[in-house]
Amino acid sequence: YSDPEQHPWITEEEYTLITYGQPTEPPLEVPWRKILVSGPIWAIVSAHFAFNWLFYTFLTCMPKYMKEILGFDIKAAGFTS
Repeated sequence: YSDPEQHPWITEEEYTLITYGQPTEPPLEVPWRKILVSGPIWAIVSAHFAFNWLFYTFLTCMPKYMKEILGFDIKAAGFTS
């Protein structure tokens, strides 16, 4: 049974205990349109995208930079760390 009111064997005391404190109004709607056209939301999304792109670009290019520019031996550095 999806609703306590429909269950045939529930007592009044059990029903009161289950439904005590539950909201009687339907839940509020999420204002998706306001969220999606919000300037601060787009700023957060843009900053997150830029940070992730830059981080993963550095992450993938760092070994090549360390080997070719700084002259580190990646295998030796990996073994010692």
